[in-house]
Parts: sequence; structure tokens; C-alpha cells
Amino acid sequence: MDESKQISEFNESMFQIQRLHNHWLEFDKFIKRGDFSKARWELDSVESELYWDAKRLDDDGRKELDKEEGFMNQLINSNKILQGAFYKGYLNIIYTLLRSKERLLREIQQESGKGARYKDADEDGLL
Repeated sequence: MDESKQISEFNESMFQIQRLHNHWLEFDKFIKRGDFSKARWELDSVESELYWDAKRLDDDGRKELDKEEGFMNQLINSNKILQGAFYKGYLNIIYTLLRSKERLLREIQQESGKGARYKDADEDGLL
């Protein structure tokens, strides 16, 4: 069976989604407090959870945001730029970079099928 067409349907996928949810809550708490170092650690944890999904998406060629650059390269570049900003202590830039990395990780989560799940509103009888 083609592994790229498979999805995880057992316990681990549910546990991973719960872990991601918890990391997002912690990230939000730290970023609002201005504790950028702890917020960065939470994003690193999210990146660890989504690493194989990002790699799989790149390998499958489903990543079309940047045709020259897949999710993995974007994560590597994001981490390098963030590290430099932390080293120099540019707080306003650090905040912007953390939010940018958050959006990238949320996109990976969504593209991998571990984000929001949508259906037509009329399926619930709302229309």
C-alpha cells in the first residue's frame, strides 16, 4: 500500500493532536507574557511533533506555498533567523519571527490533516 496515502487512525494520532493542542496553549500563554524564550521552546516542541509530517509533505510534493522551498527548508531558515535575533536581543523582531514560525507550523499541522476539520454547513442542518 502507498504509504503517502495512509493516515494514522489509532491512538497515537489522537495523543499527538492533544500534545499539539497543549503546546499551542503554552505558546500562547508565553507569547502574551512576553516570555519569548519559553515561547520558542514550545514552538520547538511543536516542530518536533510535526517534523515527519513536514518531511512527508515535502516528499509528496503537496507543498505549493513556495515552489523552490518546502516546509523543511522553511523551518531550517526560520530557526537560523530566530537564533540570530535571540543572540542579538532584538525583541520586536523576535516577536515577529515567533509569530511567523507559528503560522508555518500551523500550516504544516493543517496540511498534514492534524488541524481543523471542515465540512459543509448544511451537513449539520444549519442551512
